[in-house]
Amino acid sequence: MSRKGSIILITVLFLSLCSCSEVNDPDNGNAVYYWRTALTLNESERRFIADHGLNTVYLHLFDIERAPDGTIRPLSTLIFKDSLPDGIEIVPVVFITPNTLSDTTGTAQLGHRIVERVTSMMTKNGYPEPKQIQIDFDWTRSNQKIYFSLLEQVTDIMHRRGGQLSVTIRLHQLNMPVPPADSGVLMIYNTGNFNDVDETNSILSVKSVTPYIKYLADYKLPLGSAFPIYSWNPVFSDKEFKCIARNLDLSDTASFRPVGHNRYRNLRYRALPMAANADNYSGRLFPGDIIRHEYVEAAVIDSIKAMIGHIRPSALNHRILYHLDSINISLYDNTFFESFYNSGTDTAE
Repeated sequence: MSRKGSIILITVLFLSLCSCSEVNDPDNGNAVYYWRTALTLNESERRFIADHGLNTVYLHLFDIERAPDGTIRPLSTLIFKDSLPDGIEIVPVVFITPNTLSDTTGTAQLGHRIVERVTSMMTKNGYPEPKQIQIDFDWTRSNQKIYFSLLEQVTDIMHRRGGQLSVTIRLHQLNMPVPPADSGVLMIYNTGNFNDVDETNSILSVKSVTPYIKYLADYKLPLGSAFPIYSWNPVFSDKEFKCIARNLDLSDTASFRPVGHNRYRNLRYRALPMAANADNYSGRLFPGDIIRHEYVEAAVIDSIKAMIGHIRPSALNHRILYHLDSINISLYDNTFFESFYNSGTDTAE
């Protein structure tokens, strides 16, 4: 059976499912994440916001990490070089790195520190105090208690200020306890294992979504849905993961040679300043490294969106793409974006 046929077959299996959720999901329309080191918008990005009626931008402000000496500190702070269009609701996002909540040391006032830093960054750059803050953390059973305690801190502070807290929800967390927050965004991307050499597409696939989607209907937290519009290139040496390379011109036959479906052999040494893995010698590619090019076809996104529409239609009332960048925008035609943002819940009809 072809890949397209498999997608259709799996989608059809979900058509008989109906929404059993009694949660009122947010109806906030069209949104996008902005996840870069500096806030700068070019003409195509501004046109994208205007053309698709975006009313919300989830703006990544900084990360939180635990330093080698055990202290908790911010890093990767956004530099405001530009401004977002008037009338856009901005939801500041704080990403917590995996090791930050390895123990309770330094977490007693962390919620307060996060809210104060977010508020200061927004007001100093000409924006009002945030009505909502979003925390992004891939929690597990081992750090759930610490994380939920942090969320309770932030929720309490935001409620006393008349605001709200939202959190990101990964697919594997749908069968875990619901975090103490006002709402969530279901991250329908990064669903596979990018450092597995045998993975086909770690960004998103129907296969990786299927085991978890059954928990969506009864998940007791208001949810919006975020889908990917980016590509990347996991790099392997002797089947060992090295880094994620971005913006490679894989059509350059002098540098790369196809060696199978979405896989290329690197032919030349090069440094990769945009590699995601800082421990990989600053991201260097060597001859013989294997590159797996990953990109999510529009048909896959449409199929998974349809699955969600039949299981929990209201989770599509708030539609979000990750993330705003002219390179990402160029990967898809305008028909896809119009369908994604304008269809809403009609896949459930």
